[in-house]
Amino acid sequence: MRQKGAAHILVVDDEEKAIAILEDILRHEGYQVSTATSAQEALRIAEQVDPDLVLLDLVLPGVNGTELLQQMVALDSTRPVVMISAHGDIPKAVEAVRHGASDFLEKPIQLPVLLRHIEENLQKARAVRDTELSAAKFYERYGMVGTSRSMREIYNIIEQVAPTDATVLIVGETGTGKELVASAIHRLSKRKGHFVPVNCSAVPDTLLESQLFGHKKGAFTGATQDYDGLFVYADGGTLFLDELSGMSLSAQAKVLRALESGEVQPLGSESFRRVDVRLIGASNRNLEEEVAAGRFREDLYFRLNVIHIQLPPLRERREDIPLLVRHFLKDVCAEQHKPLPRFTPSAMQALVSRCWSGNIRELRNFVERLVILAESELIDIPQICQALGDPEERPELAYIGLPLREARKKFERDLITAILVANDWSIIESAKQLGIERTNLYRKMRELGIRQEDRPAPDA
Repeated sequence: MRQKGAAHILVVDDEEKAIAILEDILRHEGYQVSTATSAQEALRIAEQVDPDLVLLDLVLPGVNGTELLQQMVALDSTRPVVMISAHGDIPKAVEAVRHGASDFLEKPIQLPVLLRHIEENLQKARAVRDTELSAAKFYERYGMVGTSRSMREIYNIIEQVAPTDATVLIVGETGTGKELVASAIHRLSKRKGHFVPVNCSAVPDTLLESQLFGHKKGAFTGATQDYDGLFVYADGGTLFLDELSGMSLSAQAKVLRALESGEVQPLGSESFRRVDVRLIGASNRNLEEEVAAGRFREDLYFRLNVIHIQLPPLRERREDIPLLVRHFLKDVCAEQHKPLPRFTPSAMQALVSRCWSGNIRELRNFVERLVILAESELIDIPQICQALGDPEERPELAYIGLPLREARKKFERDLITAILVANDWSIIESAKQLGIERTNLYRKMRELGIRQEDRPAPDA
């Protein structure tokens, strides 16, 4: 039996006998228990006691369990709601899982099964909350979202490198967050100067040297006054050179000299100026290959590559995608003055399963597009497909996020229903097309909750 202070469970059922049985069982197991026989009472209790888990019957008077489920999820999306359904309501229960239920149990429920499902869902909820707390702490310290093992390794390197003055080379695909890592290193260092980011590929070769090292008045056409340059501006701080491979060999030579001597020479000047700058470089290209091709100086590569940080692409840290989506949702909804939408489990799993070639940047842009296009506060597969620009919904996405057993049931129900509709609900023709006996088709229809009385009425 559990100790005091165990999880608090809210049981919602309109049958008082069923509630009494569940309450006795759960209290005997050491759980705290609250009960409700209506949706209104359930919502009131949920707001008052904030239960750890809700056992919710699918059929309730006044409002069905699915509607109450959505209200419960709106109150707290991390709280598990386990649906309880009769055999004939299995398709509805599966749909409830798509709309936020963490699990469902079929009546009659055997005690060992009930207790196992409750504990599994409580453990999952605790893990989610722990992950959210860790993510919040990591974001506050590093300005990045992620709790995956690869991101924890990045955080560890940042902690080791930040207090030093070592040069750092950050490599990774476009959109993986190289500037965020550089910014975190600077912020956690002892340097009091500015953090100065420069995208080397975005500045023409003719201007990059002037931007970095400064110039004297009259050094070239358009130089109407002295300019100190970004090395001087970053004095006492950190200069972040993004897309290093975009620099000319001439600029690379001057950067190397500034690193080795701690001095910069403005264009058109005979004198040097001493600077104390930490340099962090980044590239989405393989600089070793660039060196071999003669496009990047080998000596500068070795000088920069004192500390090497390899950022993982998003496809290698998929467990961080739900955290990133929720983080971007908060930002975008605040910007667009829109309420926070909720994702069905299938919709979120579809995002986790997708290969984001543009990495975090692409995911952020997708979330913004999704929020702008969304016409309701519930995001499901059709909304995902629309925001992705798919011309039509991909059928396989409808089954993502469901347990294999339930995905198989849903597939069978969708297929059989589609064939019945195509054959004008002719059992003989449909059974022939499915390659099964009519008796088997009738049995399948009963198991899957497909009823002939649900057949749409013909047009008048």
